[in-house]
Amino acid sequence: MRAFRGLVLLMLVVRTTSAATVIFDALGPSNQVAPGPGITVGGGILRGDPPAHAGITVAEAFPPLPAIRLEKIELAVQYFFIAGRATGPANLDVSIAADGGNKPGVILETIHLTNIFNSVPNATGIVEADSVLHPLLTGPAPYWLIVAPPDLLNTVFDWKISATGLSTPQVTHLGTDPWGTGAANGALAFRITATDSSIPTTRVPPSAILAIIGLAGLGLYEIKRRRVYRARDA
Repeated sequence: MRAFRGLVLLMLVVRTTSAATVIFDALGPSNQVAPGPGITVGGGILRGDPPAHAGITVAEAFPPLPAIRLEKIELAVQYFFIAGRATGPANLDVSIAADGGNKPGVILETIHLTNIFNSVPNATGIVEADSVLHPLLTGPAPYWLIVAPPDLLNTVFDWKISATGLSTPQVTHLGTDPWGTGAANGALAFRITATDSSIPTTRVPPSAILAIIGLAGLGLYEIKRRRVYRARDA
């Protein structure tokens, strides 16, 4: 029984360490986006950009909170595939950067998303980027969410605009050009989730969780078996 209690406690710890809190939400409880187009990400081929200045990278600022670590990023996007023109893969790089003076500075983590929406043309929805490094987001300056496809020339995404009415600093750049001048705009549709930095952030693999559940089942079986033997001996 004591061993079984230990297994139950371990499972509770696994569950506790995965607790997370939304720290910035321009999607709202219903994943709200404004009707119509958002802002193009990538798309150099459609704009006729020269190779060295091809495609748009977009960054949005969000405020920090004390003692938190990045857990995941969600954003509302639409993937465009136009035969003979925009034929790039449905891949996005989602990065978190420290502030570099009203623009993104040092990148803390980049999450590579591939085959978004199974590459279905014109598909739209919420994509999720799970942090692996869990960088601290403690400020005091804002942090920046940077979104761009690896193929800035041929891949086109539309990052939807939030319907919440929030306003956030936004900057863009073309190709390898420097960041432009930041300005407050209607927030793009994204959500940042974080965990308390005092809680361990090591993820337990699904296989390990299944193993724990299996051990718990064996523990229950052993308890039942012993009770049967005791009943026979009595």
